[in-house]
Amino acid sequence: MYPRILVPLDGSETSERGLREAVRLAARNDVTLVLLHVIDDFPTVRQLAASEPIEQLEARRRKAGEELLSHAEQLAHAADVQTESIACLAVESVPDSILETAHKTGCELIVLGTHGRSGVRRAVLGSVAERVSRHSPVPVMLVPPAS
Repeated sequence: MYPRILVPLDGSETSERGLREAVRLAARNDVTLVLLHVIDDFPTVRQLAASEPIEQLEARRRKAGEELLSHAEQLAHAADVQTESIACLAVESVPDSILETAHKTGCELIVLGTHGRSGVRRAVLGSVAERVSRHSPVPVMLVPPAS
């Protein structure tokens, strides 16, 4: 079994499904989940057009990330699973930050919820899961959205 599993979280229902699957894997074995929330540092059009200063928006995003990680820790600890939590700013891109964190923390598996986008939506919005799975040197478990 993999002693360290990286679980990227973005607050979506699909990342929650990935978390729950990772907790199930970890609960059966002596595994530590490394919980990761990546804050995309690239400002969106909405942020640039907002009346609120960028610093306040970033602080709010960081706080939301910390709350997300806290929720994930509680879920894992309820199943007696050890965790480490990391919140980081995306240096180049979210997928690159995920892969870099997996490498730096010695994770041997990445469990990632997928949004299930296809066609134009995938082309326009991109796919973090696809980029991670294509470039990861460690196995990646993709957890699909609920059907």
